[in-house]
Parts: sequence; structure tokens; C-alpha cells
Amino acid sequence: MIARMWVDSLSHGMAPCPDGVASRRMTLRELLQRDRDAFAALAPEELAGYLLADIIRWEDEPGRGDPNKHNYLVGISPDKKSDIGKAILEAWAYLEHERLIASVGGDWVFVTRRGREVGDATGVAEYQKIQYPRGQFHAAIEHRTWKHFIPGDHDIAVKEAFREVEIRIRKAAALPKDYVGAELVKAAFAPDGGKLTDTEIPSAERTGLFNLFLGGFLFLRNPAGHRDVEYEDPTEALEAFALASMLARIVDRAAERLAADAE
Repeated sequence: MIARMWVDSLSHGMAPCPDGVASRRMTLRELLQRDRDAFAALAPEELAGYLLADIIRWEDEPGRGDPNKHNYLVGISPDKKSDIGKAILEAWAYLEHERLIASVGGDWVFVTRRGREVGDATGVAEYQKIQYPRGQFHAAIEHRTWKHFIPGDHDIAVKEAFREVEIRIRKAAALPKDYVGAELVKAAFAPDGGKLTDTEIPSAERTGLFNLFLGGFLFLRNPAGHRDVEYEDPTEALEAFALASMLARIVDRAAERLAADAE
């Protein structure tokens, strides 16, 4: 937290320039010169953008050759085991993990197409905002949404998430294909008499669960199915996936309960 406050205090990472010239983003070395202890305390994700910009500059410099991790580190912090050295190695590992840079053998790397698009600290910060949390959602929801979310088709991804929930409800409740949307939710989760309704829980909870499903379909699934829905903030789409994931898990548990009752 203190380290982040320190970065914010550096005019959001911008270095002053002569009058009449636009300010530029500070380099990793300039950040290091300001305060070595605070630099070492920064998270890898925070250093990664500055490191990426340095690697791009290296790669673009005529005659310098491919960037090299060992050579880069020696030029900044010869002691790899120092706090500074470890911080840089962690940031380098982050760039490799996110496929922003890739190895051409040994310590030699190149900046990937994704890395070029991201570009610098500002780009990395924006990139981090829209990362898909792989493995956090219901597997079927992830399968349907990830391929649409990554290229930015967030409305399609949300529609597909709730389409998966719809399919699972219909299958678990053994309902005909012409049951869709609100009609499907009512047939499956009506507080009294729904095919997937758990009569062992209190009436108020059954009503709440029914409204949760109904609200998800009416507010998120239906609009995306009938008109263009703009998700200016990708986080909103991720939140919709989280709801769809929870609903899918509830349907799975209902199906398991029905199967156990039938034995």
C-alpha cells in the first residue's frame, strides 16, 4: 500500500519535461533513482509496465540485438539476490507469464504482438483491468465466455453465459426446448411447484432464489439477446459471468439432489 502511494506521488509516474513539451512517463531507472526501498516494495504487476517499455526500447534500438534478461539485470542491479534484483526478476516473470514477452532461447526474448499492443506501464494497468480470471467461474461458463471476452465481444459473452444457464436448467428440469427465458425459470424455480425447487428451504429463500434467476434472465440475458448492449467497463461483463456461474452451480446441485431422490 505504501509503495502504491509512492508511485501515485510521482505524478502518476510522469516525468517533467521542458516548458512547452508534453510530460513523459518515467523509465524504470528513473523510478529506481527516486527511492530504492519503495521501488523494491512495488508489486511485480506495478513494475512490469516500466520493464516492458524498457524491453521495447531495447528491441527497437538499431543494432542492439534481442533483449536479454541477464544483461538487462546486470545493467541495473548486478546482485540478482538483492531486493532490487528480485523485484525486477519478478516483474520479468510476470511479463513472460502474461505472454507479453517470449523466449527465443536462454535469456533472450522478444516482445510479443500482445506486448506491443500493451506497450508500457499505462497499457499494462489497462491490460490488468480486463484480465479474465481463468478457473474462477463454472467450467461451462468459462468455456462459453472466454473466447468472446478476450477479443472484446462482451455482450456476446454475457448472452452465451446465460444461454449456458438456460440449457442446464432445461436439461436438469427435463423441460421442452420451447421453454425459454422467464417461462423456463418459472417452470423450474417457482417457489411452489418448480421442478428444481428445493422444498426443504424456507419459503422466503425459495422466493429469493426464483427472483435471482428471473432477474438474471430479464436484466442480463434478454437484453443481450435482442439488442446491442455496450459494456464500456469489461468488469461489468465479468460480474455478469460471476452471477451466471453461481446460477449454473445452483442448477447442478438441484440436478444432483433430484438424482439422489430418485435412487
